Amino acid sequence: KMDFSPCELAGLCVCKKCGRKMIRQYSTQHYKKKDGTVSKYEKEFLWCTMSGCTFVKYRSIEADLLEALKYLRELDEKTLKYQLENIVKKEERKVDVEGLRKQVEMRKEDLKRRLKFIYDKYESGIYSDQEFIERRSEIERELEELNNTNIEDPTPVNTQDIDVNLIRKNITSVLDAYQKASHKSDKNKILRAVFDHVVVEILEKGRGSRPAKHAIYPVLKSNFLSSRFLV
Repeated sequence: KMDFSPCELAGLCVCKKCGRKMIRQYSTQHYKKKDGTVSKYEKEFLWCTMSGCTFVKYRSIEADLLEALKYLRELDEKTLKYQLENIVKKEERKVDVEGLRKQVEMRKEDLKRRLKFIYDKYESGIYSDQEFIERRSEIERELEELNNTNIEDPTPVNTQDIDVNLIRKNITSVLDAYQKASHKSDKNKILRAVFDHVVVEILEKGRGSRPAKHAIYPVLKSNFLSSRFLV
């Protein structure tokens, strides 16, 4: 729909059990009371679409993320740095580099196959001299660029060098901006600027009116530690 706008946690939460993205499920139910009046009951869950996984209350995860930021802000310098070692995005950055290297190698192999194809067609008389030279030059030029591509591992985040006061100011700015934001999509932008993703684990399934027990494992974006957060 053209008027669609993402909710607060859109694209952030990942199921610990299966690794899939969790999505929001919202519905309303109407109940008729004994006195004849009708009450409206809203259901809002964070749902893993994988069979066998389960639901957790949407607003509980949102509240937990904000509480996690408040918790970090109040830590002393040594403890804060220790905690950040565990929740800053690092391994995913390494995976991205390895993936890029694989893509470059796959592209090289593809170009080499194309080059062989061109030589075969030229020897068969299908390509003229001019066509052969143009197509060969194009492929060789791209191969040269790929061979000169230097893909280095990103410098790991050194939490010993971070500015603790900057982190505390950033967290305060985030919490203030989130509280003032009136639209769900604005809140989503704020959370996505801070968190790379959030792993959600169901510790105990809910039953009836009893909600599920859960734990969250937020992963911060590394640039949130090194630059000032601007609303």
